[in-house]
Amino acid sequence: MNGEVKIKYFKLVDLEDQKLCLEIKNKTGLIINSISDFVNTDINYEVAIPILVTSLGKPFTNNILEMIIRSLTTKKAKGIANKGLLELFHRIIPSTKRDENLKWLIGNAFTVIIDKDDYEHIYEIITNKKNTKFCDSFIKAISNLKINQERTAKLFINIISEKIADNNVNNVLIIINVLRGLKKIGAFVPKNILNSYKEYPEKRVQAAYAALISR
Repeated sequence: MNGEVKIKYFKLVDLEDQKLCLEIKNKTGLIINSISDFVNTDINYEVAIPILVTSLGKPFTNNILEMIIRSLTTKKAKGIANKGLLELFHRIIPSTKRDENLKWLIGNAFTVIIDKDDYEHIYEIITNKKNTKFCDSFIKAISNLKINQERTAKLFINIISEKIADNNVNNVLIIINVLRGLKKIGAFVPKNILNSYKEYPEKRVQAAYAALISR
């Protein structure tokens, strides 16, 4: 039709993304097309980290929060993003898979940025039964610390004791992750338990087992 005006509709996530990109440009001079540009990149965006941390407290969609969390999964965010990520973790009520994924991603961020001051917070997250679905990333994170290793080893052994009776895939993956943690902190690794999963008929378990014994 002549004179027809075509209107381009943007998804809410696009508008939120562009608004945050504009804020970063105005405050730091960094020009990006999307917050996802900060994920797996060679761009030096250290000056934008405080803005990303502040954004954790804003009512963004899960898509934007996911990009922000991934952007903060960098050593340069250590000591800056820790508190904000923990606060976000506790605010999220996991009613969907996306919510659960956000909580797991926060744990994954702590595998990179965890600091000794985070120990008690991470310990409480792991021991809270409500966090079972996404605690494996926090287990990996706490095993990266060089403090309280005896206490961490006891925590890991308790997790194995709780999970070992039920041989479902998720429990087995958690146990293998815990065994990896024991090895990481230099604690005794019960080889009989590890070897019991050698022939486990599930690809994710086989991959996790192979990765552990190759280290």
